[in-house]
Amino acid sequence: MTMDGAQGSRAARRLRPRLLLPALHCEDCTVMRSPLTDFLAEVNKLGLEDRLAHTVMGSERE
Repeated sequence: MTMDGAQGSRAARRLRPRLLLPALHCEDCTVMRSPLTDFLAEVNKLGLEDRLAHTVMGSERE
């Protein structure tokens, strides 16, 4: 399933996860409906940025 940034952030608001970890392959996947930056902006608009665990491709998270 693919969503655009607004749809993804609204789903996150409804599901209320403790942690949001966006798919790291968004930027190189041709079927995504909008870029990762759209999702990140929408997450900030909804006040969910404190749940965001954004990483970059190739990095590790502890």
